[in-house]
Amino acid sequence: MSLYLSETLSKKKHGFEYGALDIKSHLEKLCFSEIVSTSMMIFSPRTNTRMPMSSWVCHFHISKKVLKQNQLDLESVVSSLNKQYANRKKELKLDVIDLDIQSKNHCSWDDKAMEDDRVCITVTVLEASRHDYLELDAIRLVLIPFLLDSPVKGYREIKKVDILWVDRPKAPQRNKKGFAGELFLKVTMHGVRGKRSFWSALLETCLPIMDMIDWTRSHPDNIRQCCSVYGIDAGRSIFLADLESAVSDTGKAMLREHLLLVADSLSVTGEFVALNPKGWSRQRQAESTPAPFAQACFSSPSQCFLKAAKEGVTDELEGSIDALAWGKVPSFGTGDQFEIIISPKNHGFSTPVVDVYGFLSRTATLPKKKAVRATSSSLPKSDEFTVQPFPLLDTALSKAVKTLDGKGLTRSQLRMIFTWDDMEKLSRSLKRILYNYEIDATLNELDGRLLMMALLFHPNRDEKIGPGFKGIKVANSKHGNARCFEVVRTDGTTEDFSYHKCVLGATEIIAPKRVNFYKAKYLRNGTVQPGAV
Repeated sequence: MSLYLSETLSKKKHGFEYGALDIKSHLEKLCFSEIVSTSMMIFSPRTNTRMPMSSWVCHFHISKKVLKQNQLDLESVVSSLNKQYANRKKELKLDVIDLDIQSKNHCSWDDKAMEDDRVCITVTVLEASRHDYLELDAIRLVLIPFLLDSPVKGYREIKKVDILWVDRPKAPQRNKKGFAGELFLKVTMHGVRGKRSFWSALLETCLPIMDMIDWTRSHPDNIRQCCSVYGIDAGRSIFLADLESAVSDTGKAMLREHLLLVADSLSVTGEFVALNPKGWSRQRQAESTPAPFAQACFSSPSQCFLKAAKEGVTDELEGSIDALAWGKVPSFGTGDQFEIIISPKNHGFSTPVVDVYGFLSRTATLPKKKAVRATSSSLPKSDEFTVQPFPLLDTALSKAVKTLDGKGLTRSQLRMIFTWDDMEKLSRSLKRILYNYEIDATLNELDGRLLMMALLFHPNRDEKIGPGFKGIKVANSKHGNARCFEVVRTDGTTEDFSYHKCVLGATEIIAPKRVNFYKAKYLRNGTVQPGAV
């Protein structure tokens, strides 16, 4: 479970830090064995008592310093032991009526107790009758381990309590360093029995510290339990937050609409299902949509097909996995039909460019068929059309040129214009251009401008350009059987270069912390290969 701190703690200096420590101290289990320094059994027969008492008395010695460090006293320890015995005495399975637990500042059987500043707790067994004696081994092997395992602070069901930090960009800054986020506690529980859930058990243990916790945001981390406590909407919100956090940790960017689609797909039946064959099967059963082909993709295809044949099930192949299992093209997006037509004539666009995401979201008003025309003044010598998703053209290109020449923007200003995502788009675009042209083919004007801009980031750009720049073409590398770009100079000579070195040079300026990541992701063995100069 995750417990978030109440805003009332902010009224005190370091209130959140001290509050988190107080909650941890209140909840986390401290066993009797962790504060006991010495345990022993003393033979001490008692004959002048009303109740039959065992002749063996257990002595537990505790240092006063240890009690103080754990914010305990003798009375609270004795009270906790009595409470634990009352709740768990059935686990002992001993013929015992009760335990007489007492605290003493001095142990008469150990003179060293006073010298070491220790106190003593004695435990005597009240037997069922004077004729039934509790054996020594029963006390040594059963009773003493039971007492030492009993918690004197915190709660037995709580395994551990961790104080963690979560980054929240929209959260107020709660420290001098200006980090936006907050402290919270991660509580791990086990051993809750009966009909009580873990969450209800935790609520009972937190009653004395209710005001220190923000219960509007605290929740069970288990999605099923969260839904059972707060409802499906709360469970969906928590799942979405966890999913966003997990995606962010991978360093990848993902549209929120896609994450919402995942959350909606898993909760469409009114309860969350797991991302496994069992959860998928439960969801299809709730929707009354049989899909034996999709189920066969997970496990036991022969059994799935045999069962479906006996029941006469019809598979409509509505999902993507279903269609792929049968060899059909799966339906993506809106399902509307359109074609991309390349025209050799430069007619230009008669209508302004349409937002792709806005276009695809209008599923209700889409016509039956659309034709999107794209023109180009000089097509590459390739069967494929080069798509340019990278926006570093026109005004951005001129700014980059001036910056690298030392006459324009500073490097810090350049970082404000471009991002790491632009570097990845640049790498993908350059690779696509490299393989979309035939060998010795000169790049068209649009691709040539993009390569010229990338070349400006090359560490040896002056040597590559030489007497002057005329154009760029695709060629075979002189150092191996691989493709590369070549600069065509004004004097007719050529010089090959690696586009990876260009992107690395740009990354060192735009996102220097991502240089090693780029090498590991895009380069073999983390280095530019020989022949890519």
